[in-house]
Amino acid sequence: MQVERRLNVLSQLEYEDDANGKINLMSTKMMETRYYEGCGREGPIRCIFLGEFHPVAGPKISCQFPEDYISKEVFDSISAYIIPKPQIQKCTMTINALGHKIVGYPIRIDNPRYERNVYLFNLCFVCDSWSKTVQYEPVVKKLGEHL
Repeated sequence: MQVERRLNVLSQLEYEDDANGKINLMSTKMMETRYYEGCGREGPIRCIFLGEFHPVAGPKISCQFPEDYISKEVFDSISAYIIPKPQIQKCTMTINALGHKIVGYPIRIDNPRYERNVYLFNLCFVCDSWSKTVQYEPVVKKLGEHL
C-alpha cells in the first residue's frame, strides 16, 4: 500500500529544469523497476527455525523446517543478529540479508540449571527478502515468550 502510494505521488511530481522546462521526475514504469517483484506484498513463510547458543559449539540452528533451508554458511554470517547481545534481546527484529528476510524475537533465560547459567534462543520465521513481514512480528513474539 505504501509503495503504491509512493509510486502514484512520484509519477505525478514535476520539477523545473532551466533548459527543458517542465519534465517528469520519474514515470510510474521507471519507478516500478527499482523495486523487487512483489515488494511490499505479504509473502509466505518459507522456513521456521530455532536458533540457540550452545555452550560449546556457539550459535547454531537446532531445528528447522524445511530441513537445510538456511545453510550453515548463511547462518554463520548472520548468527550475531540471531543470538544478539543482551541489550537488544526481547525486541522484535527483522534481518534482511542474503536473499532472506528473517523475523525473530531473541530470548534470554537466566537460571543456574543451564550451563553458563543462561539459555539464549530465537525462534525465527524466514520469508522472501521482498515480502512484507510486519504481520508476523506479534506471532514470533508470542511464540518466543511461550517457549
